[in-house]
Order: sequence, then C-alpha cells, then structure tokens
Amino acid sequence: METDIHNKASQIKSAEQYHVTDIDPIEMASQSKLPDVIKQMMELYQSLNYNNIESIKQVYRDDVEFIDPVHRIVGLKQLRHYFRGQYQNAQSISFEYHQIWCNQNSQHSETLIRWTMKLTHSRLNAAKPYQIDGISQIKADAEKIFFQQDYFDLGELVYQRLPVIGSIIRWIKQKI
Repeated sequence: METDIHNKASQIKSAEQYHVTDIDPIEMASQSKLPDVIKQMMELYQSLNYNNIESIKQVYRDDVEFIDPVHRIVGLKQLRHYFRGQYQNAQSISFEYHQIWCNQNSQHSETLIRWTMKLTHSRLNAAKPYQIDGISQIKADAEKIFFQQDYFDLGELVYQRLPVIGSIIRWIKQKI
C-alpha cells in the first residue's frame, strides 16, 4: 500500500510545473491571476437566485457538463432547469470562497475552488440558515466553463436536515 502511494506521488508533477496558484481568493482576483470567466462565475453565484437563472449563460457553454453528488447534467438548457429546481424553495444562498488552485495553459484552465455555501431553504432544516463546505472542479476555455463537478457531503446538505431521518443520522454519527 505504501509503495503504491509513493509510486503515485512520484508520477505527480510539482505545482511549479503546472503553474498552480494557492492564494487568498480576493487577492487572486485583484491580481488578475484568475481567468476572467472564473471571476465572473464567482460573482454570478453571489447574486444568483430563482429570478435570474438565465444569467448562467454568461459563464457556461451550451455543451456544459455539470456534476454533483446527485446529478449529471449535460447542456445549458438542462442546467438552467436544474438550477430553477434548486433555487425554487431557496430563501437565500451565498458562497464564501476560501482557497483557489488554478492551472492555466493556452487552450483552457482548470480551477479548484474550496467554498462554504450558506443556505436557507424552506423545506430543509426547518427553514433555518445552515452551511455546507465543498469543492468545485471547473474547466473552462478562454470564454466559458465547459465542465464543473461539485464535491460536498450530501448527507450534511440534505439528509441530516430532514425531520425524522436527520435525527437518526445525527445519532448514528455520534455513535461512530
């Protein structure tokens, strides 16, 4: 097992070879080290709501692939439909960005963003605010995002917030 880890580690190139940036998100944006489309996406998510879902076309390509722990969505039209459903009962959603790693070359960029989503949803957590941590992997060309995969704990986001199931899951987690 340890040998496998060392073999994999030796195959990974250093961050300097990939031009990966790991600095404060606000500092990065102000220094223009972040691709414009990623800056636009981060700003968009701060104001995104049910009434302005159409604005996602500013940052996502028509053939975008979007993956989260529950869904795999292909196409901008399907992504708009998905977001309408997600934002329909959301009273508020905002994001706090913690770290960003970015790899850029002449054709595209790949960005990892570590975030906290703050959410108030009429059907979850008795409509009280709560938060969930996650990471997004984003691939973009010079103009728009063509791939995004969000990683987060679905149990923490949904299941633990449901009245009966949530208390059972929290009890089990305490026992483990």
